[in-house]
Amino acid sequence: MKDEEQVKEEEVKNEEQVKVKDEEQAKEENKEQAKEEEEVKNEEQAKEKDDEQAKEEEVTNEEQVMVEKMKNEEQAKVENVSNEEQAKEEVKDEEQAKEEVKDEEKAKEEEVKDE
Repeated sequence: MKDEEQVKEEEVKNEEQVKVKDEEQAKEENKEQAKEEEEVKNEEQAKEKDDEQAKEEEVTNEEQVMVEKMKNEEQAKVENVSNEEQAKEEVKDEEQAKEEVKDEEKAKEEEVKDE
């Protein structure tokens, strides 16, 4: 009788030990899974952050390109106005030179008449 009780007690004890080991193993597996999930989450957050930064850099680059384009357009307008003004000045100078030539010719004709 004693042996049977002792065997039963050992069986219960063994079952409890197995149960404890299973629980510990389950806890360890849960820890590992949680750790893996945290790593995946961190990687995803890092990727999102990188993507967001890349988008911001792209927007910044586009803005810089637009600003540069506007500066170039403004500079081209200023240069065009300057060139137009210079061309008008040149035309004016040519007309003035023609007038001076005419005046000189008239003066010569007057001299010739006076003689």
